[in-house]
Amino acid sequence: MLEKIGIIGAGRVGQSLARALCEAGCSVQAIYDADESRAKCCAALCGDMIQARPLEAFPPDLTILFIAVPDDSIPALVQKLSTTSFISLDTIVVHTSGVLLSTVLAPLRSQTELLAAVHPVQTLTSSPDDWQRLFGIYYGVEGHYRALPRLRAIIQKLRGKVFIIPQKQKALYHIGCIFASNYLVSVEAVATRIMEQVGFTESEAISIMEPLVLASLDNIKKRGIGRALSGPIVRGDFGTVKRHIEELEKSVPSLVPSYLTLGQVLIDLAESQHPSEKDKLLVLRSYLAKKSQELSGKE
Repeated sequence: MLEKIGIIGAGRVGQSLARALCEAGCSVQAIYDADESRAKCCAALCGDMIQARPLEAFPPDLTILFIAVPDDSIPALVQKLSTTSFISLDTIVVHTSGVLLSTVLAPLRSQTELLAAVHPVQTLTSSPDDWQRLFGIYYGVEGHYRALPRLRAIIQKLRGKVFIIPQKQKALYHIGCIFASNYLVSVEAVATRIMEQVGFTESEAISIMEPLVLASLDNIKKRGIGRALSGPIVRGDFGTVKRHIEELEKSVPSLVPSYLTLGQVLIDLAESQHPSEKDKLLVLRSYLAKKSQELSGKE
């Protein structure tokens, strides 16, 4: 069947999803956003097929309704949708939250049982080209069993790969995604801040570190997490680690806790990959634990 799609939310996800679906040949017919100008902008970027509309003017023959609004806004929006007339028994209502379950849509069950969630495993930053990032990626889905095959067909138009998110572990799954993306940015922000202490600008620091970051990601992809590890901790180089911490205590003391916490994670990895270095790593672990206790005592 030719799905007729409506989208609520013209922010980062909604706008990118609307454009990507249109480019993939899907029939996206309507978009709504509380900010009417943002909805009109999204519609203009997607061509003549899609129109910015108020909710009460959404087409009555929509077959899929995507909800792409902030997580905290979903419950109130669902209550509002429960009073509308354009959702029918055959309409799939699907939200794009990475942490909320499809059950947050439960107030709509009197209109349709086809409730689901689809989470694109991707980072979107409001770049004009963000929509292109929704092609060829993984999409986590969960929800009503009759909704999933139709959603899979839509995702396949984006050349996407589908996996089922276990409902009981969805929040944990989303935390993994956050560490892989947002927390990676935070680590690079810390690295850049340290390089700025050396005297480099942010732009210079990013350029200097880019080959290092990309090579690290390439090593992870090709060799796996453990075998991608390099540096003083995997070598059990106590003197270097001690000097690092002493320099941070002097130059950027606020970053010492981050170094200690991530250092312990690296020791765990190093122990699993290099059991012959167990004694050196035990010395490092004891030292990092001691420094952490000293910090706790100062708080």
